[in-house]
Amino acid sequence: MIKIYYTFFHTPLSDKMFYEYINLLPETMQKKISKYKRWQDKQAALFGKLLLKKAIIDLCLPVTLDNIKFTDYSRPFLNALIDFNISHTSGCAMCALTKKGKIGLDIEAVTKLDVSQFEKYFSKAEWDEIMNMSAPTDQFFHFWTKKESVIKANGKGLNIPLCNFEVIQNSVLLGKNKWQITTLDMKEKMYKAHIAYNKKQPIEMIAIDFFSNRGL
Repeated sequence: MIKIYYTFFHTPLSDKMFYEYINLLPETMQKKISKYKRWQDKQAALFGKLLLKKAIIDLCLPVTLDNIKFTDYSRPFLNALIDFNISHTSGCAMCALTKKGKIGLDIEAVTKLDVSQFEKYFSKAEWDEIMNMSAPTDQFFHFWTKKESVIKANGKGLNIPLCNFEVIQNSVLLGKNKWQITTLDMKEKMYKAHIAYNKKQPIEMIAIDFFSNRGL
């Protein structure tokens, strides 16, 4: 099963809660998070790691945040049997974890955007569909998060040109894997989110409220 933990945040934590939470993380993560200037970026990075920590605890996995390593393409991983992916955007952080196959997760807040500058990242068919929609920006983010989820699952990230594959359908062959893509139903409709995976399995979404101090 793929477990997806997510949390919304539109206001900053109190200083007390922020420091209580950040002290739950390894020192190296604390230092990296503390370097961010904007509270939104600090909180997104903090919540992403806390969601991963909660997933590890809930599933009683024999690893900790200290076990995170990185591939040659800077993709984080825990070990050969446990895969995870974190994504965050304005006001939301998410973490997906599975013990079966590889996964990639992407979420974006739908904002006003001049989509014309992004044509080079899409196939002709994808671009035509975006331009023919009554809300092209909405469709842009739908396809964009699909593509991002696939390259994150593949592990090579932006080393794979987004125009090299098409995501009009809900599956795509990339490298040696056929990636299935599922649209995630967000409670707040201002977001588009997708998860890509190469092993068929159920998906469970779990909302976490860190502001109630019951996050962990």
